[in-house]
Amino acid sequence: MGFINEHALLSAIICLPPAEAAAEEDAPKAAESKDKKPSEPIPVPVGHIALSKPTPTMAHHRNCEIGICMLKEHRGKGYGSEAILWILDWGFRMANMHRISLECFEWNEGAVRLYKKIGFTLEGRRREFLWFNGRWYDKLIFSMLEDEWRDLQKKAL
Repeated sequence: MGFINEHALLSAIICLPPAEAAAEEDAPKAAESKDKKPSEPIPVPVGHIALSKPTPTMAHHRNCEIGICMLKEHRGKGYGSEAILWILDWGFRMANMHRISLECFEWNEGAVRLYKKIGFTLEGRRREFLWFNGRWYDKLIFSMLEDEWRDLQKKAL
């Protein structure tokens, strides 16, 4: 946790609410108290999202990056998009960022579709960046600027 605390402006665990978690039957239960009351369901972590902290020498540029990871069985259900929209709102409104970016590898077609759907712009690629499973893959770089985010907020109303 020290690494996240040092390098993240904001970090959150993405959880299913207790009601949804209980419906999935794999929800962990809170420990029973001494008086043996029935335990309540607790949220189930399904992913993690963070907003990087600009270094002191770069802070005046107001740029940061999103990192997100979702458990495979919970992808494609809207949890990632909800978390990204939430962290974009916080980053632009509360942290006064000008540009928020994220990256993924070209094989992650679901992430590419999601980022474009949310409103990110594909601004570049680092060609043949990663050797994986017998071939080279590009790293894709997406970003959103504060004015683009504000326009999306107006359209959502």
